[in-house]
Amino acid sequence: MDSLTHATLGACLGSLMLGKPLGKQALLWGAVAQNLPDIDGVANLWLPTAEGLLAHRGLTHSLPLGLVAATGLASLARRWFRGTGVPYWQWLLFLGVQIGVHDLLDTTNAYGTGLLEPFCHKRFSMHLLYVIDPLFTLPLLISTLVMVVRSRRYVQGRTWAIGGGRLCCLICGGGFC
Repeated sequence: MDSLTHATLGACLGSLMLGKPLGKQALLWGAVAQNLPDIDGVANLWLPTAEGLLAHRGLTHSLPLGLVAATGLASLARRWFRGTGVPYWQWLLFLGVQIGVHDLLDTTNAYGTGLLEPFCHKRFSMHLLYVIDPLFTLPLLISTLVMVVRSRRYVQGRTWAIGGGRLCCLICGGGFC
């Protein structure tokens, strides 16, 4: 999926998971965390095209590596956000869910994702959505914009995040029909 889709989905998940202790900052950190697996795009600047395409959605989209990354990043987040009172386990859950959802969402299009790298080199793909799918992204984008501009309370933001997520689940589920 494209970066905007991951960012808006991450913002909605961030609001649901850390909206109470972090407020609107949860949207920002959710968007950042959701895009972490795409760090492999930076390597494409130095790799030939064929190798870059092979490397993308490989090791950085691996569920085992995602667990390792979430563990390390949760330690950093706990230190960085010490004053918020968010415990280590909550950061671990937040980052694990963000990275895991990113990896699984990338399996919904035709390119496939190396979910089990480096142990298995099979690419997993469900062919449900386009790489850039406005129908899937729009509910998330609207929810995120409303949460940024209008929502002052945690409950309002949570309602919009859940609504956007439900619409996306319906759209994704419709791909199975």
